[in-house]
Amino acid sequence: MRFDTWIQRVTGVPMEPRTNIAEYDAATGCYTLHSGTGRGVAKLRMDLAQVLGVPPEQIRVVCQDMGGNFGTRNFFYPEYALLPWVARRTGRPVKWTCERGESFLSDYQGRDLWVEAELALDNEGNFLAVRGTNLSNLGAQAASFVSLQKGLGLMSNVYRIPNAYFRGRAAVTNTAATTPYRSAGRPEVIYVVERLIDLAADKLGIDPVALRRRNLIPPAAQPYANPLGLTYDSGHYEAAMDTALALGDWQVSRPGARRQSSAANCAGSASPITSRSPAARRASAPRSRCRPRDGSNW
Repeated sequence: MRFDTWIQRVTGVPMEPRTNIAEYDAATGCYTLHSGTGRGVAKLRMDLAQVLGVPPEQIRVVCQDMGGNFGTRNFFYPEYALLPWVARRTGRPVKWTCERGESFLSDYQGRDLWVEAELALDNEGNFLAVRGTNLSNLGAQAASFVSLQKGLGLMSNVYRIPNAYFRGRAAVTNTAATTPYRSAGRPEVIYVVERLIDLAADKLGIDPVALRRRNLIPPAAQPYANPLGLTYDSGHYEAAMDTALALGDWQVSRPGARRQSSAANCAGSASPITSRSPAARRASAPRSRCRPRDGSNW
């Protein structure tokens, strides 16, 4: 079973745009940066010292209470170094506040992953192997490879797949740089694997829940070393799936039940969907964030 897809890029959009204040004390030669960094003051202090070419002892970073940022503020931004540099040359504190429009354009973004993946199964529905290629759009600067790296290690998900091979590639493009965003590459690849399973269940005529249940890693098999180099120390994955099914009121007991239910719902709709042209239907169709290239929905 093959599945090619593109997970589009996103950005965090914190409530407060980036704001920084820098000061320089000519008597001591020390810099002070008040920043809303999300990674912590220690890392920013070391990075800033390296950029400015001074010992870390001459850098002080202050970060007060701030809201969440989904990871978009966990990496070094140009103004972190530019403001202290300007403060030293002007001899006065310097403040810079990012406008919302600038934030959309210049904040680090996330996702933007192209995946080509294949899943092999036997006639009984046992997973045999998974393989493919993950291509990450790094943007204009290579700020981080973390999302690509972590995603590659989870391409077998929580299933017993004895064999796996994935190639990771990254591209530098004329777009905003990407960094780890909200779970650092994991949601993208989990979607791909789960979509592969749905497609396989549909092709084989197997209930997708039963197919997953057959291949989930049981607690007794853990710690479990997956074929891509990661070890899962614990987890009750089947119990977690059962909880999700109960909360979602999942009623599918046979393959195709979801499609039949969907068709019944459409038949009772007042909208004459079938009378419109294909182009009109595509234009009015709800857009999925991770819409597969085969045209199907989640």
